[in-house]
Amino acid sequence: SLAKQQPQTEKDLLNIEDITHKQRKEFGRTLLDMLHQNNSIEKQENPVFLQPLPREFNSLVKKMKQAINRVSERENLAPEIIARKKDIEALVNTFIFQGRFTLPKSLQGWRKALIGDQLLALCHQELPSCKN
Repeated sequence: SLAKQQPQTEKDLLNIEDITHKQRKEFGRTLLDMLHQNNSIEKQENPVFLQPLPREFNSLVKKMKQAINRVSERENLAPEIIARKKDIEALVNTFIFQGRFTLPKSLQGWRKALIGDQLLALCHQELPSCKN
């Protein structure tokens, strides 16, 4: 998939079977820019949380993954492009360490409208006493 192969050039996109010629032509540059932006954010942010998330958050994490998968199908993008496991963990950890849910940098920008606001809403639904 696109997220796993991490193409660097439009020529690299030719090696990805899931992308049609029309999609490459129409969205190739945008996809590459999105991947580059994502990799830049990862390098800047890279929070280190050594402990696994507490079990109390399993249901919330599951619902967030389901929301990401729905957006993935609707937008025809790999779930990893929309949000990764460590993005979800970073969001949950803001509550654990700060007492309120805050979107990590990786879920801001274009991802905020795509999935970030929806994930925050899920957090507040699941734990209504934690609204910011």
